Order: sequence, then structure tokens, then C-alpha cells
Amino acid sequence: MILGTAGLTAGLCVEKLLEAGATPEDGEVLVTGATGGVGSIAVALLAKLGFRVAAVTGKLESAEFLTALGAWKVIDRETLAPFASKAMAKPLWAWAVDTVGGETLFNVIKSLAYGGGVAACGMASGAQFQANVFPFILRGISLLGVDSVELPLAKKTAVWQKLAGDWYIGEQLQRIAEDISLEQAPEFLARLHRGHGIGRYVVDMAL
Repeated sequence: MILGTAGLTAGLCVEKLLEAGATPEDGEVLVTGATGGVGSIAVALLAKLGFRVAAVTGKLESAEFLTALGAWKVIDRETLAPFASKAMAKPLWAWAVDTVGGETLFNVIKSLAYGGGVAACGMASGAQFQANVFPFILRGISLLGVDSVELPLAKKTAVWQKLAGDWYIGEQLQRIAEDISLEQAPEFLARLHRGHGIGRYVVDMAL
């Protein structure tokens, strides 16, 4: 349950990047919303596979948490904000996993290197974004949509098998998860609603 839907989604994002041709030799992989459920698992998975992960967060006080998961560097999300006024930005990352959506997603797209792509799976920052065609036709950038709901069961099963096999992140799962009691659930739900959640919370009915 530490993995849950978030873990499956993170695995699907990583698989999308690999299918698109991503390799550790390409350069850094950016992960937005890195302290969240999907983001933190994506950081750990990519690091296990040998990628240098640049973890983006609005919670810089969680930098130690992210580096413990394998992040190469931790970046303040405000670093992406200046890209909003530009048609394109300097190419900074080879690939990306975006769990945030909205303006953040297009700021990531603008700053990818030639031939790169972003696996997009979230909309915490919004379901819409303003875009132009320049990154797509001048740098050949790919926007890779990730769905963990309607995806055929056979494909979900294949990813779960990887998460239990070659992609197993055992020790990291314990860093990502915190056990809470059912009575604590309202408190932690409020934390998530305020954007203060870190990693995953597992409700232990025995506590």
C-alpha cells in the first residue's frame, strides 16, 4: 500500500520515458512535485535506474528527504517561474516527469533539451496551460500522457511486476511512507489539502 496508485503512476511515467528512448547518459531528468506521492516514488525509481534526478519542490526544507531518495540535486520550484514569459527557455534537462500540470508543465517543456520529453500525469496546479508550438517543432519535444485508470489490466500488471522485481525500491519505500492511525487521517488530509504533505501516508488500522 505504500506504492498504491501513486506508485503505479510513477512506474508508468518512468516506463513512458524509457519507451521514448531515455537513457541515463542523456542528462538530468527533472521531477516536479517531488515530495508528493508520485513524485517521491518517481525520484527513487529513476535514481535506482541510474538517472541523475533534479527534484523540484516548493518545500526546500525537505531537501534531505529527496537526496536520501537518490535525487542528484534539489531545485526550488520558483526556478521555473521566469520561463512563463518566454516562448522557449535554455535547454536544461533531458527528460522530465511532471506531476503538477498547469503552467509548470509548459515551463518544463520549454526547458527540455533537443529530442527530450515529459511524462505528464498530474494537474495539482491546474488542468490547463498556455502553450506554443516552438518547443515541439524546433526541439522535437514530446508530451507523453500517462493514465493509470483506463489502461488495460495487462499493462498495469507488467508495471507492477517491474515494481516488484528489477524496479524494487525496498529501503526507499520506508523513507517515503509514514504510518498513521485512522484518528490521525483528518489531520493528515488537511496537510495534503494545504500542500504540506511529504511522501505517502499509510493508515494502519491497528494503531
